[in-house]
Amino acid sequence: MNGLDIKSPAEAVRAVDTLKPLAARLGCTMPQLGLAWTLKNPNVSTTICGASRPEQMEQNLKALDVVPKLTAEVMEEIDKLLDNAPKASKDWGRGEKRAASATW
Repeated sequence: MNGLDIKSPAEAVRAVDTLKPLAARLGCTMPQLGLAWTLKNPNVSTTICGASRPEQMEQNLKALDVVPKLTAEVMEEIDKLLDNAPKASKDWGRGEKRAASATW
C-alpha cells in the first residue's frame, strides 16, 4: 500500500508525520522533502513530479535546493524515523550476469 510495510492508513500517516520536524529543520515542505529524498536515494531510479498548476511545479522544483541538505546523517535519520530501509541489496530479478557467448 505505502512502501512502509504498514497496513493501517492511520499508522502510515503517523509514520510520515514523524518527518515534519525534520522538514521544518531543513526549511522545506513535506512534498519537497519527499521529492529530494527520491533524488538523493540511490535505490530510486525515477522521480516523478505531479502538478496541475504552475505554482505547484515551482514548489516541486524547490526540492532541488533541499537535496544538498540531505547528508548521509539526514538520510540515516529518515531511515530510522520510517524504519523502512531495505534490508539487503536487491537484484530485481536480474540474477547473475551471463557472458555474451552463453548458450540460452
